Amino acid sequence: MAKHYLAILICCIMVATSVASVSSLHKEQKQQQQQDFCTSRDDSDCNKVPPKSDVATDRCSEWARAEAASETVPDWLHRLRIRYPCPSDAAAATAAVNDGTWRSDFCCRGAASSSTNAGSWLAAPSWLKSWLCGGPDCGFHIGADFCVRSWPLELPDGTSARQQCCYDDHGQLLTDPTVGAGTSDRRADIFGHWSVDVRPFLACCQLTDGSNKLAMKSPSCAVYYSRRPPNFK
Repeated sequence: MAKHYLAILICCIMVATSVASVSSLHKEQKQQQQQDFCTSRDDSDCNKVPPKSDVATDRCSEWARAEAASETVPDWLHRLRIRYPCPSDAAAATAAVNDGTWRSDFCCRGAASSSTNAGSWLAAPSWLKSWLCGGPDCGFHIGADFCVRSWPLELPDGTSARQQCCYDDHGQLLTDPTVGAGTSDRRADIFGHWSVDVRPFLACCQLTDGSNKLAMKSPSCAVYYSRRPPNFK
C-alpha cells in the first residue's frame, strides 16, 4: 500500500513539474511578445512597428475617410491652432494654468496638478480616469510628464474643440505623437471626446490581441494622427 501511495506521489510531482515548465515557457513567450510594444515610458522597445494584422488598419482607414467626408467644420484644426497655440514650454504652460487661460489635464497632471484651475475632473474616480485616460500617469501619452488643455473652442456647428499640449520631464514641448505629444481634440465635452477622439485612437493605435498595448508607430496610428495632429504652432 505504501508503495502504491509513493507511486501516486511521484506521478503527481512529475505532472506538476511538467505543468510548471509549460507555464513558465508560456510566460516567457508572453513577456517576449510584450517587449515589442508600449507598456510604459521606460520600455526600450516601446515603438516597434507591429505586424499589420495586430492593429485594425482597415477599420482606422474607414474611420478617417468617413470623418473627412462628414466633417461639418472642415477648418476646425486651423481655428484651434490660431486660437490656442501650445504654450512654448512647461513653465509657460504652468503659468497659463495658474492664470486661468489654460487648464491642467486630469489625465496627465504633473507639475500643474496643484493649480486651482486644474478642473473639476481632478476629483473624478479612478475607474473613470482609467477608462478615459488609458491608465494613470499619461497612459495615452507615454513619454509625457504632464499635459494641459485649452478651454473649449466653440465652432459654427454648435460643437466645441479643445487643444491638448504635453511636455516631457525636461519641460520641453512634445511635438512627436510617438513619444507623448498632445492632440487636437474634435470634441471638448467628455462623452463627445470619448466617442470621436478616444475611441478612434484605440481603434487605430491599440493592438487587437486583448493586451491593450499601444503600437504608436503602426501605420494605422499615423492615420489617426493625420486627423488629430499635435497642434503646437
